[in-house]
Amino acid sequence: MKRMKRILLSLFFFFVFVFFGTGQAQAVTILNEEFEGFADIDTEKTSAFIDAENGWARLPEAGLSSAISVLRDSPGYLVASAEGIRLYEYDDATGGMAYNSVFSVPYVTTATGVAVDQDSLNVWAITPDSLTYYKHNGASMSLSLEVTGLANIISVAGVGGQDSALILQRSTNNKAVISRFNDGSAAPDVTLSPEISDPIAISAVGNSPDFRLFTGDSSYYFFFDDATGNYIQDPGQKISGLGNVVAGSSDEYGSAVLSKSSLDYYINMDGGGTAQVSAFSPGDVGNAVSAALRPGYFEQIVLDGDGNIQWWTYDDATDSMRRDLDMETSGFILNNGYVTSAEYFSKEMVSDREYSLVRLSSELNMPSDTILEWFISVGHGNSFIPIILDEWTAVDPSTSFIVKCVLDTADSHVTPYIFNVILDLNSQPDAPTVTEYGSCFMTSTPKLTWTFTDPDHPVPGDAQSAYQLQIVNASDLSQLIIDTGKAISNSKEYIVPTSTQPDVAGPLWNSGNYNYKYRVRVWDQADIESPWSDYADFCVIAFDRPRISQIASVPLDKDKPDLIDLTTHKIITPGMTEDELPMAKAGAKVSLLIDVIGPLNSITPKFPYTGPKGEETSCVIIQDLMPDGMTSNPLNPGGSKTNRWSIDFWTDPSLEICPPGTLVEMQLTGTGSEGDTQLNAPPYAAGIIKTNGSVYEDWIVVPHGRDS
Repeated sequence: MKRMKRILLSLFFFFVFVFFGTGQAQAVTILNEEFEGFADIDTEKTSAFIDAENGWARLPEAGLSSAISVLRDSPGYLVASAEGIRLYEYDDATGGMAYNSVFSVPYVTTATGVAVDQDSLNVWAITPDSLTYYKHNGASMSLSLEVTGLANIISVAGVGGQDSALILQRSTNNKAVISRFNDGSAAPDVTLSPEISDPIAISAVGNSPDFRLFTGDSSYYFFFDDATGNYIQDPGQKISGLGNVVAGSSDEYGSAVLSKSSLDYYINMDGGGTAQVSAFSPGDVGNAVSAALRPGYFEQIVLDGDGNIQWWTYDDATDSMRRDLDMETSGFILNNGYVTSAEYFSKEMVSDREYSLVRLSSELNMPSDTILEWFISVGHGNSFIPIILDEWTAVDPSTSFIVKCVLDTADSHVTPYIFNVILDLNSQPDAPTVTEYGSCFMTSTPKLTWTFTDPDHPVPGDAQSAYQLQIVNASDLSQLIIDTGKAISNSKEYIVPTSTQPDVAGPLWNSGNYNYKYRVRVWDQADIESPWSDYADFCVIAFDRPRISQIASVPLDKDKPDLIDLTTHKIITPGMTEDELPMAKAGAKVSLLIDVIGPLNSITPKFPYTGPKGEETSCVIIQDLMPDGMTSNPLNPGGSKTNRWSIDFWTDPSLEICPPGTLVEMQLTGTGSEGDTQLNAPPYAAGIIKTNGSVYEDWIVVPHGRDS
């Protein structure tokens, strides 16, 4: 049911709400607040309204149960409105209500409740977070007391015969909190938390310090005990069986109870208890938000949600209540809607070890003109830092975590909703330890490795989720040779790639060096990245990218490499099978290009093959120039850091020695000052070429003769 209500609310606001989703959950979740109770909510600090029935937090509604206060000694009333606190009294000359500017407070335009001191016409006023008291200074009303920093004030009542007021606050868990303030002191002299739920209104009882507390379904009577200096409930005066109470007002004789359906009067019985009196009950009064009982009379004054006043008086002739239109006014603009700001605080959540990263996730509905600001404390609530939802935030290592959210609205008719709050904890993975290599690799695709460590390990599921590896020139760290970017993988090894395109050089060869440095950083399962590792050195002395650049003669159905067009060269890739090798006719010259990484002074090539005659070796020539006839061979002087060689070879053209399907292998050996290397196919590949046919087939026999 709770989930369905959330869905319906989301659909209602579909076009104006912004939705936030939760991120990955692979971390330690220390708080998962769904607002179905108050176990993890700091109810003393939280001023937001927690609706445990529906499972959400929102701004509290502004209480208007005290928006009107009636005068005792003359027909009149005070109204808290957006146009100020306005006093109206009956004017005999006009036969209607007249505005009294002397005892009004027009500059107080945010009040949601008022209470008049019946002896002096001084005024108590409330907003959801403040209490003020205004006294007449001989010319106008001036501020005498201001108490700020309060929360969820929903009703106010003036204590008869004293410069005192009672305020009713709604706690986070929807309990009543009553405080009594005296003029001249910003601190209450009495505070009472009677564990009564669903508070609605408070009303003083005559000139006594006693009061009635109205809830959604009851009215409780409290009398002041001089001996203890506190209030005590009188169960005999409780009014039970009410429903949907909106406001309430009392004097020493009885109470007016306003519900959503009617306004009813309950008289105090001499023997104790109360009884509803139909003759003094106005009944249906429309969409009323506040009601006041004139002390010492049965007259009841109602303020409806449209800002209109109804004055109900007893009619002896009909033995019922009737409206007195001469006493009514209209057009008040009320400060209804939601409180514009409130706060949510979690309790202090304590982890079993220190964490240095936090992430908040929340399911929210935010109409326009609303704001939610999130904060985290790792210092037992002494200070808070701002945080962005669904992003990891670094904090000082701590075992103490408190979540705070400030809810705001610029439009009092809309509120943001918070459906859940999830606090995940994590720590940054350690910088990886990368492997140092004592000797040079003899392959152009070396395997580089590292280790993953994390302070959170072995948290279930907390392991490497991604890595980034960079290779740079050992003599120039600014020369980035390879950058993997963030690679999603739990592998802790990386095989350096080379090019498989015949016209593109491999990255290591292309760097112009054979000494390199590499570093790694990793991410854990919560997507937290580690610092970069230190650089580690490695070097390579290897042959790279063997490719056939020229075949003098190929079988009719095979492509012939174009010496000038590098894209047509046939690159021999690791694991290439016999059927994938380039084809040449037996006896055709084949040119092999081979890149060299590392300072080799010389290379020794062999291209053996096996035919019916036994083991054979191709003829090999290393020309002084590349096949283009212009570029030196090798490309650079022997012993250079990188180089390129061209090698020509050919088999015997005889089909008896080199029949169709002959597999020519490759054996390359290089020697140099920093070490030797070799590349053999197999095992690198099945071979280097495969033959079919013979160059003899290309010969043309021209007969010659002579005249006899």
